[in-house]
Amino acid sequence: MHPGMPEPDRNCLRRWGLRLALVGLLFGATGCNYIRLKRASFERTFRSAGLSQRQAVLGEDTLSFWDGGSGSPILLVHGYGPNAVWHWNEQVTLLGRNHRLIVPDLLWSGSSTSVRKDYGIHHQTAALLALLDRLGVERVDVVGLSYGGFVAWMLAAYHPERVNRLVMIGSPGATYTSADMKALCERERVENAADLFAPRTVAGVRRVLALGFQDPPWIPDFAARQAVEELYEKRRTEARAVMDAALAELERAASIPTPTAPTLLIWGEKDLVFPLSLSDRVLRRLEGRAKRVVVGATRHAPNLERPERVNVLLRDFLAPPD
Repeated sequence: MHPGMPEPDRNCLRRWGLRLALVGLLFGATGCNYIRLKRASFERTFRSAGLSQRQAVLGEDTLSFWDGGSGSPILLVHGYGPNAVWHWNEQVTLLGRNHRLIVPDLLWSGSSTSVRKDYGIHHQTAALLALLDRLGVERVDVVGLSYGGFVAWMLAAYHPERVNRLVMIGSPGATYTSADMKALCERERVENAADLFAPRTVAGVRRVLALGFQDPPWIPDFAARQAVEELYEKRRTEARAVMDAALAELERAASIPTPTAPTLLIWGEKDLVFPLSLSDRVLRRLEGRAKRVVVGATRHAPNLERPERVNVLLRDFLAPPD
């Protein structure tokens, strides 16, 4: 337990610890798949927010996506790894009250795939543009989380006529370099970042959670093994290719245009993946067009660890015009 933690927070953690322990006993005894049930729970949250799951065949690409609500549209672009419901389940209810939400699974995540073996960020961006065209959405606010922030940067930089406002959560976008990635791998003692973010073991799953959360949720061994199988193992080759392609594109980061849309940076105070110091670089690159908000007591997933705070920031920045 954390000595400096307020009493209500400690009580909350005790309650959740008891619940998770009971869940562990139940699921371990029955052989149920905790990861599949958790995903189903997130999908119910999406449906309760008025979204429905759809699929679009866009030439060589097939995108699975969630769509629903009314009002000014927001495109939510998830981070590296599992599909969108794992990354945006805390945001869709609030944002869906006043906006149309378009929430795709990026290529090679969830059920989205392509027959074209181009794993780069530019291909991801082209697929999202094709989806917006198919849906008849000319302009959109874009929110990108982590790797999704790289995609959002490309979309706003190369297609400014399509993006009203840009939000990047825990993402340095095109200011990131291969040298930064090398430093991350050295810090975490891995050869390739895909080895870190697409774990193969129970210990690896816990390591990812510790990178994402200052107070990582406890997960029993059986659920961690299910996470490896359900979330990572089936797409391991593609996950490695996506990471390698991103690194290759970042070698040319200096030549990538700078977004001109008004931008909000949301950063976890204790981010271990993209340290807070990287946000200074983004602010300099955007030359006064960006505002930064640091969310205290969080690491790489502030939208999941402090959703109330992040949701207010998103609601206010993306408020529909009067």
